[in-house]
Amino acid sequence: MASHLRRGIEHLRKGEAKKAISALTTVVDDDAFAAAENLTDIRGRATSLLAQALLSDGQFEQAHRRAADALELTHSVDDSSGAAEIVDLLAQISAAEQNRAEERKRARTSLRLAQTDVADLRRLYARDRQSLAEVLLKKANAELEAGRSQVASELAHEVLTQAVLQDWRRQEVLARLSIARVNPIEAETQLNAAWVRAERDSDHTLISTVARAAALAGVALPSLVGPEMPPTKR
Repeated sequence: MASHLRRGIEHLRKGEAKKAISALTTVVDDDAFAAAENLTDIRGRATSLLAQALLSDGQFEQAHRRAADALELTHSVDDSSGAAEIVDLLAQISAAEQNRAEERKRARTSLRLAQTDVADLRRLYARDRQSLAEVLLKKANAELEAGRSQVASELAHEVLTQAVLQDWRRQEVLARLSIARVNPIEAETQLNAAWVRAERDSDHTLISTVARAAALAGVALPSLVGPEMPPTKR
């Protein structure tokens, strides 16, 4: 058991989740090991490690079950520090489950948008041009994910033109980010323009969004310009 446990820990450290799961499952599910009451604390630790490996492998339901088992074992030996770590692990698992659910929801929404005719969207949002701009940008991103980059580019440029004319800050910035995604050759120009627009109005949410997009695209942005200070009197 000790050798399997060591291998499991080593695989986990190397990021080899599947190998770690195999080695640690051998330890955790061993009948003789489970029957040894004097090894309950080690079983709790091994089970927690198994839950971590399952989390890394994306097996969230199994990770949650093993973490709950580990928490019960640590409580049985009054290991408060170990229990606290497992509570944190359970929170990580729950967050990962929620993120996956949100990703699947976004994917379904993106698929629906990709399958929706632009003319239908224009009719639906005919009385609210800003909302139409927002949904056209979502449509552009959906088209990009569907592999139709030309359509995505046309929609993003349409929104950008309208946003500049109407002085819509948010839509302008998001349109520039979409164009940067669709046309990497324009990324530096569009991201810098988006940065200037967001910074000019001190919109920190958009500034952060542009900064993240630039980091992903490998584009260097100018430093934030702070408020001008008056000259010091001598």
